[in-house]
Amino acid sequence: MRPLAVLLLALLALGCRDGLTRPAPTGAASAAPSPSAVPSGERARLRATNVQGVPLHPEERAAAVSGRLPDGAEVEILARSTDGQWLEVRGKDGTRGWITRRYLAGAGPAPASPAGVSPSTDSPWSSRAACEKALSEGRRLERPDGVARFGTWNVRWFPDGKPGKGQEGKGTDLAWLACAIAWSNVDALAVQEFKTTERAMQALAEVRRALDRHTGGSWEAAFDDCPNRDSQHVGVLYDGKRVKARAPTTLAALNPHGEPCKNSLRPGLALYVTLPGGLDLHFVSVHAKSGTERRSLELRDKSLSALGEADKALQALVQDRDVLLAGDFNTMGCKDCSPPVSADEELGRADGVLGRQGYRRVAAEKPCSEYHDGRGTLLDHFVASSSFAELPKQARVVVSGICGDTSCAVGPAAGPGAAQRELSDHCPLFLDIPDRDLD
Repeated sequence: MRPLAVLLLALLALGCRDGLTRPAPTGAASAAPSPSAVPSGERARLRATNVQGVPLHPEERAAAVSGRLPDGAEVEILARSTDGQWLEVRGKDGTRGWITRRYLAGAGPAPASPAGVSPSTDSPWSSRAACEKALSEGRRLERPDGVARFGTWNVRWFPDGKPGKGQEGKGTDLAWLACAIAWSNVDALAVQEFKTTERAMQALAEVRRALDRHTGGSWEAAFDDCPNRDSQHVGVLYDGKRVKARAPTTLAALNPHGEPCKNSLRPGLALYVTLPGGLDLHFVSVHAKSGTERRSLELRDKSLSALGEADKALQALVQDRDVLLAGDFNTMGCKDCSPPVSADEELGRADGVLGRQGYRRVAAEKPCSEYHDGRGTLLDHFVASSSFAELPKQARVVVSGICGDTSCAVGPAAGPGAAQRELSDHCPLFLDIPDRDLD
């Protein structure tokens, strides 16, 4: 071999050993970028909402806080979630984590999902007519074989749409509500903000009759036994042909005042349910205190801390450690606290309280369940006992309604959409659990 050729081969070997990057040959295939990748070098400045700085999370939609960056920190954006609500960032000191986009200085409205900021016209959430058309065409929310489906929905002040006596406009659209529940393919639905007046029970009977027609089922309902009929009640709607329910119980411990109905705050409503495949569990509808002031946050904390006491009441009725709570936990943060507590931070606190009592919150696939002033917040949750063997660790809550249709994009500039006006500002959530008994 000629000396020049030997020298070239030696240099090539040295370059490979030293990790030098060689340009790919023309026409060579390159790796496809990650769907959430962003152009390298994109930078932004952060805006903290309290003196502790901007909370960082270990992954998108995680409640745990893994670190913080100071107000005004310049960061590199490494990735975005598919809906644009979460960003992975890295600070100048190498600190890295996920943030919600509201912490970007000068951030404009969240990007609309491909479906836009309003449901498409054929969505069951765009109008009652569209929902009834979907049912007539045999369209439903897809449901795998062999699962039981549980749901939760805060139906704003059913059936009047407002507190007190009387109704707001036409009140809840009963036909649309029944259609939407039927479309969801749910077996048992935890509900909140239901009045129990004579008029409300007549409206509920109308909804149940419509559900029977739509599903071929036999729908039943149970509510807490608080005596004020005009106040907000928690309950469970379920298809009696698929769900065998017993031991309806008002859980006083979940009212932070320690008495089931004190100060118009809500207890829990529990049913022990059995599904056709053998799955059995305590199913509990909950509705925590609303409000962004310190007192409301403290009352929510108190309700969460009482889960151990509530569990004692459940076990006294039926010995089964499989417990599923569902409802409006109102994890909206505390603007009036010093320093303020963000909704994400309250979720992190709640997860800690739950974990210490042997419970876990099931992660939702989207970051909102309620719209207020055109923006979404995750207020509603499923919470399960950690020993619940039938519930897979990787299970995710399906966010439906307009929240699901728009991927929590900013709401229409013209104001609330039809579903928000005629059904609720909250969106229904669903959780599928394999219908089998492992204990």
